[in-house]
Amino acid sequence: MYEELIVTETKICIKCGEELANTMFNKAKQNKDGLINTCRSCESIKNKQWRKDHKEYKNRQDKLYRESHKEECAEYLKKYNIENKEKHKENGKRWREENKEYKAIKDKEYRAKNIVAREAYEQKYRNNNKEKLRQYRDANKEIIRVRMVEYREINRKKLTDNRQKNKTTLAKNRKAWAKLNPEKIRSYRQIRRSLQNDLPATLTINEWKIIKKIFNNKCAYCGKEKPLTQEHFVPLSKGGEYTNNNIIPVCSNCNSSKNNREFSKWYPMFKYYSKKREKAILTYLGYENEMQQLKIM
Repeated sequence: MYEELIVTETKICIKCGEELANTMFNKAKQNKDGLINTCRSCESIKNKQWRKDHKEYKNRQDKLYRESHKEECAEYLKKYNIENKEKHKENGKRWREENKEYKAIKDKEYRAKNIVAREAYEQKYRNNNKEKLRQYRDANKEIIRVRMVEYREINRKKLTDNRQKNKTTLAKNRKAWAKLNPEKIRSYRQIRRSLQNDLPATLTINEWKIIKKIFNNKCAYCGKEKPLTQEHFVPLSKGGEYTNNNIIPVCSNCNSSKNNREFSKWYPMFKYYSKKREKAILTYLGYENEMQQLKIM
């Protein structure tokens, strides 16, 4: 019986010849001392060499085992990943640094073979991490811009060919996007016009939402709840900036009525004139004695 076997405190490994503590040997009931004759280090080297020499057979057996023990393997892997999260992360980072070229080749091969699956995964990731991606873009605007410029320079012909090849689809997508994002379209157009006139153009979508909220989502001129447009308080043709210091929310009728006329001459004669709304507009824009005291929102 195992209890009757002779156990000593040390043992000599027949492979490396070193005398080591019994704890450095695996158990073996068939031997008198209850231990195998080679130390754990030598066993590890032997097993590693065996796996290398019998790679196909080992892979085949491992695959069969995983298929017949799916739940156990999944549970073990989940537990291992949780317990070794930081270690796993460090090992992965180190491997990617040491194998950049190999990884790039393999990633390219995978993307080519799994286009639909990859696109579905990326779309799902974008939908689930909108805030995270937005924060990254805001914090790395210059880096992203440089990368995009570099990419376009390197892949100019590829991008041109893709645009020509998918001309109809791209036009349809742009039209659908414009329909869903009218405010962004108006913002882009205003920025382009301002830049063409060499005027500051810094108003953002978030600033525009805040401005509408300040005026209770009503027209600043007539006070009615109508679809709102971005009105240049000082007309663009007269040097009006596209910034939060010069944009107010008004309905399209009031916007057309004012056109490029000066507020101080037009508004008192306007049929929806209101002293209260006039004061609210001037206060928001920071005007005192017909001079604007510029502010930062």
